[in-house]
Amino acid sequence: MKGFLICTGKRAAQHQLYIYETKTNIYSVEELCYYIYNNIETLDEQIFNVQMVDFFIRCDRSDLAGYLEKVISAEVPVSVEEVIRNIFREVNYYDRVEIEELCNKIRRLSEKPVEERIRATGDALLSAGKYAMAEKKYRRLLDMGVSDKISPDFYGAVWHNLGVVYARMMYFELASECFEAAYKLWPEEKVKKAWFMALRFTKDKLMSDRLMKNEAYADEWQRELEAKEADVDAHLAENGEVNSLIKLRDAGEIVSYREKVNKLIEIWKTQYREQVK
Repeated sequence: MKGFLICTGKRAAQHQLYIYETKTNIYSVEELCYYIYNNIETLDEQIFNVQMVDFFIRCDRSDLAGYLEKVISAEVPVSVEEVIRNIFREVNYYDRVEIEELCNKIRRLSEKPVEERIRATGDALLSAGKYAMAEKKYRRLLDMGVSDKISPDFYGAVWHNLGVVYARMMYFELASECFEAAYKLWPEEKVKKAWFMALRFTKDKLMSDRLMKNEAYADEWQRELEAKEADVDAHLAENGEVNSLIKLRDAGEIVSYREKVNKLIEIWKTQYREQVK
């Protein structure tokens, strides 16, 4: 897709298509193509359902609605690759080369073991900040049990990424347990470092102190942790959020100060809920 493309189709402003996997609303067929193109790791055949048929109708694309109805009712399953290729060609939002590149990516994903596909979905959700959804994928994968066809490093990476999910949700005790499990399977420095960082935020000071004493990199990691905390403070200060509140407090404007503090907290709460729902 080169340059600018204008979405000429009708927008389903009132009854948009809702993508449950990433909590995303879609308003036009062009936007749907863009979403699929950039989130292919999170998709499966279940996305092509009667809700999408209704969405196509609301967008005045009866041709796509009719095609998808035939796919859904077909006795012989139609592959995700074929469905996407046909829809993309009709919408004409991406060119032929881009469509074939996407289809090749779909084919490569479909040829991977189911464990790798689930992990790829979890990784994509983690990157998108959809932490609760990513947690479900990683837990599903771990609940499947260990396959002797897959290396321990793979499962170590899954435990590590699950730890990252919990750390970003501020469940540091769970995160430290995941990083510990990851390190047993995947003894990389970055995993032990993540384990150490998570422990410093838990109440288990004895364990974190023990790890710190026995680890040559602990002092360096501690300094990095302190630097990151300073970076967060600096970022807030640069954005003016904290500084403006401090100025109001120091000026004695307590009512305005409390109102803005509450508003800022509500914004942070909303952002957090979006990540964990």
